[in-house]
Amino acid sequence: MGRFTTILFCFSGFKEENIRLQPWLTVYNVSKYCISKGYSVYVLTDGKSDNVMFENINIHFVKTLKQYNYSEIRKNIFDINPDVVFVSVTPFSLVFNLWYKILSNFKSYCFASYPFYKFENIKKIYFKISMIDKLKYGKHLLIPDRWWSYRVRKYFKGIIVQSDYTKNVIKKKTRNNISVCSLPPGLNTMNHKHIQNTAKSQKTRFIYAGSLKKIRGFEMIVQVFNKIKDQDVSLIILARGATKDQVSELKKKFISGLVDVKIYGGWLSPDLVTDLISMADVMLLPFLLIPSEFPVTAMESIALGTPVIVSRVAGLPEFVCRAGLVVEQGSTSSLLQAVKEVHRDHKRLASMKEECFKQRNKYLGWDDVASLWIALMEGEK
Repeated sequence: MGRFTTILFCFSGFKEENIRLQPWLTVYNVSKYCISKGYSVYVLTDGKSDNVMFENINIHFVKTLKQYNYSEIRKNIFDINPDVVFVSVTPFSLVFNLWYKILSNFKSYCFASYPFYKFENIKKIYFKISMIDKLKYGKHLLIPDRWWSYRVRKYFKGIIVQSDYTKNVIKKKTRNNISVCSLPPGLNTMNHKHIQNTAKSQKTRFIYAGSLKKIRGFEMIVQVFNKIKDQDVSLIILARGATKDQVSELKKKFISGLVDVKIYGGWLSPDLVTDLISMADVMLLPFLLIPSEFPVTAMESIALGTPVIVSRVAGLPEFVCRAGLVVEQGSTSSLLQAVKEVHRDHKRLASMKEECFKQRNKYLGWDDVASLWIALMEGEK
């Protein structure tokens, strides 16, 4: 442990049910490692919970992290008196959350949990996403780059991203006037060991894992598998958080009757999810937009030896590389072509499974990732 002893993360929504998702998964694992090295770690959040301590992470709850709660946020930050602060930001929050000026009193860094999408990224899928998501992602495009970049330079030492894609986007938008550090997400190497799938099957087994939201490209999956005419194709859907009624309605959408579809709703145990992914041939993640820079499901799938079909969005292609296929953002025809390709070309599928092993070896464990965070805050990186 170096010069700093107290670390504060300011992240909305930090609670137990979210720590398997990004960006909370990163905060959780970096926090655990820092604590093991003797640091005191605090999280300031608006998540609702009765617990004030989560695995030795000190949790401070506020009503909201939005601007109108300035006084409560300020009091908590000065009560904690951290040596280093990490704050989850977006272009919109950088301009309108005026409490960020408090952070100029500390060594503070932005964490870009948002991929800083370009206008063409939103335009391409605008009519395929919900009105809520149109507002959620579209509002950032209204913020001139010079406005949010000025706030970064004024109140923060720099901005942390998790992909080279976002790093390059920010550097271009700000003309290299901001310090940008790329610290990738990590992988639990003990829980996601590469598995050579030797189970014999006459079918090509596809799998989807996640919520049923439009933004995840799930409706494209339904359209694609209703066009598949081969009976030697199966699809498993791990519909995270779906109720029995939602599962029942979902089954009705698969009208072709040719593809073997099995749907799991609710919240499955991590062990069952791991088993189902490892038994599949291909994971489907054709995101229209991703809320964070990179969905952990893609890394976990590759680590288990299951190739991934992803869309050309944010940092997805760079994390997948040859361990899968990249389809055009929001293109049902491109997704259909990719599904047919891996189904018909067994040599290509076998090659991608081999590439999973190579790609998995490039991923860092969470301890290695957390060490990079410590090196950054200690001024060694």
